[in-house]
Amino acid sequence: MSLFDNIGFFKHDVISMLKIASLHMNAVNSFLDGCRRRGVDPKDIVASIGMNPAILEQQESRFPAEKAGELLTAISRTLNDETLGFFQRSTLPGGIEMSLHVAIHASDIEEAINRWGRYWCLLHDECRFKLHYENKLGEDELAIINIDFTDRYLLQCASFITWFVFFFVRWASWMMDKSLLLERLDLPFPFSHVAEDYPDMFPSQFYFDQPCIRLVFARRFLTLPIAKKPKDIPEFAAVIPNLMTTHRVDRSYTGRIRRLLRQSDNVDALPLKAIAHEFSLTPETLRRRLKNEGSSYASIKEAVRRDLAVYQLCQTDLAINQIAINTGFSEPSAFNRAFKRWTGQTPGDYRKG
Repeated sequence: MSLFDNIGFFKHDVISMLKIASLHMNAVNSFLDGCRRRGVDPKDIVASIGMNPAILEQQESRFPAEKAGELLTAISRTLNDETLGFFQRSTLPGGIEMSLHVAIHASDIEEAINRWGRYWCLLHDECRFKLHYENKLGEDELAIINIDFTDRYLLQCASFITWFVFFFVRWASWMMDKSLLLERLDLPFPFSHVAEDYPDMFPSQFYFDQPCIRLVFARRFLTLPIAKKPKDIPEFAAVIPNLMTTHRVDRSYTGRIRRLLRQSDNVDALPLKAIAHEFSLTPETLRRRLKNEGSSYASIKEAVRRDLAVYQLCQTDLAINQIAINTGFSEPSAFNRAFKRWTGQTPGDYRKG
């Protein structure tokens, strides 16, 4: 039995996420590209779940989220492939659940991630996976996962890549019973409707049209122990078909605060007291909850400032003085000192590089 046949089994939130109402039709059509590649008419798939195939032609319409899991199940069953027809070789029923078993006996998250990556590289020749480290941003030692595909077609499959990365992040979070918070996510395709919900899914900085998939996060996550047992796998496997809808939004306090700060015109305009009020918590309670997530308000604010500065230097033509103001610095000299502490370079040198 394929894990996609477990649809409907859901006891409780695995990582406390919100549901969404619908998906953009461009994202749905992108999910069906694997069927087209295998010579299967997507209209037959849509009809098999009781929907009018004409919806595929209505580019501005929305696809009901409660049907998304059924759609993935129908694709998987029709193609006999849990990776939905995108890899050259099918992932036969049980293949994704086996990846969970391969990793769960590891000693820590680092070993689990390496096992998970080796499994997919063995299963699919075109998959390349590498975990390495970088200490580029001051004292924050970073873990970096590069995922590349020798089949260049795959690098433009936005919905499939989103599903693959989303599954990895939620699986790793489930394994350590903490949200894996990305600092940066590089994607090999251009921005599209598929990426509209990224800020809610991955509260991090995004870079599109990059050479490969690249996930950057704090190395401290890798030292955490495995919080789950083999007996817990069936419950997690059961929610995978609905993972992109039922568990789409990251509801960790760290992620929610990151989103609030990034939406603010001035990072310093939101003191901890105001954020706690937004969540109907006391500042002391919010501090405790952030500590449980391995975070603090000061470190979140510092990381957001750094990410916004790096992004605006690399992706915009804004003057450095304006970037300093945007990231909450009243004096350019203070911004220069902070940026050099973060990266080892001045803002001007970093932009040139």
